Amino acid sequence: PGDEIGVGAISAENMAFEKFTLSNTENSEVGEFEGTISFASEYFAIYPYSGSSRIMMTDCVFNIPQVQKYVENSFSPDCAPMVAKAKYGETLKFYNLCGLLALQLKGTERVERITFLGKGANGKMMDISGTFGFSLSFTDIPTITSGYGAMGGAYKSTTLVCDEPVQLSESEATPFYFVLPPATFESFVVIINTADGKVMMQE
Repeated sequence: PGDEIGVGAISAENMAFEKFTLSNTENSEVGEFEGTISFASEYFAIYPYSGSSRIMMTDCVFNIPQVQKYVENSFSPDCAPMVAKAKYGETLKFYNLCGLLALQLKGTERVERITFLGKGANGKMMDISGTFGFSLSFTDIPTITSGYGAMGGAYKSTTLVCDEPVQLSESEATPFYFVLPPATFESFVVIINTADGKVMMQE
């Protein structure tokens, strides 16, 4: 309930972007989304809808939050965008734009937050969160790029925040999932903050 999809019309005359909202009031395997958009020969859609997603010239611009929320055995759903594209009358098939990194941690600590920084070639810090975009001319799966400075820019880190400290186990690993843009990391840095004020860093 409350799920939203952003739908964009692609045409020379019209580049509308509208919100479609799930009409279901309970959890269900099948849902119906309601909304209105003008006619176009082709459409794209992005899930979940965000007020920061928009059409800019010939690109769709969206946000990967700098702060992600810890979810037990899963990932922060508002951080993992999916996108689809289809001609009028065809079915929209959604593809993930990002990937997941799972950190499997053991120990006796209570974790409050974890910060991730990725390094590319020559140790250069890479864009991990912030404003990204893709060309609306994509066919199946778009290639996303960072930047779009006028729309807010990109950041070199993302932080996974726990609403309540997560108690680690010495015998069984606890997974912490980061949503990350597609990239090749030569190395990465993880900074863990615990409930008792400790800071641990590993590269």
